[in-house]
Amino acid sequence: NNRWVDVLKTLDKTTLLDLFSFSYEKMLSIFDNIETLDNPAMHNVKWYSDDISPWWLDIAREYTELWMHATQIFKALDNGFTFDSEYLSLFYKICLLALNRTYKNVNEEIQVQIKIAENHYIFNNSYGFLEVLDDKKTTAAISISNNVAWKVFSGIKMTPEELNSVIITGNRNIGKMFLEIESVMIKAI
Repeated sequence: NNRWVDVLKTLDKTTLLDLFSFSYEKMLSIFDNIETLDNPAMHNVKWYSDDISPWWLDIAREYTELWMHATQIFKALDNGFTFDSEYLSLFYKICLLALNRTYKNVNEEIQVQIKIAENHYIFNNSYGFLEVLDDKKTTAAISISNNVAWKVFSGIKMTPEELNSVIITGNRNIGKMFLEIESVMIKAI
C-alpha cells in the first residue's frame, strides 16, 4: 500500500482521474454482466461471513468504499461531508450487516434495536434483520446520531462527548458490543 501511495503521489490530476474512471468502468462492466446477485462473488467479504459472500454484497462493499474515499477527499479539502439522504438508510443497513459477526458468539437469542438519527433497525442474532419489533424480546436498544454512526462504522476514534452521546438501554454489555462493530468501512481501510 505504501509503495502504491508513493507512486500515485507522482501522478498529475488528469492521470489520477483517468485511472479512477478506467478502474471503475472496468469494475462496473464486470458487475453489469452478473446474472444472479445471489451467486458467489469473485471477491469474498470476510467481515460478513466465513462463507463465500454473494455478488450483491461485493457490489455494496465497492459502493461504500467509493463513498468512504469521497469522504476522505472532502475531509482533506476541509469541506463537510454531506450524507446523501436518499441512500443513507441502505448505507447503514450495509454497514450493519457486520452485526452477524459482532454478535456471533452470543449464546442466547438477542434482539437489538438501533436508531440512527431517524432511521430504525431491528437485528436478531438468529434471524438477521427483522421488519417487526417485538418489545418483549428486546435485549438492548441503541440510539446514535448520524455523525457518531459514521465514526463507529468507519472505525474513527470518537471524542468523549460523542461516546457519551450514544444512548444504550437494556443489556448494556450487549449494547456496548455494537460499538465494536467491524463494518464494511473499517475493513475497507
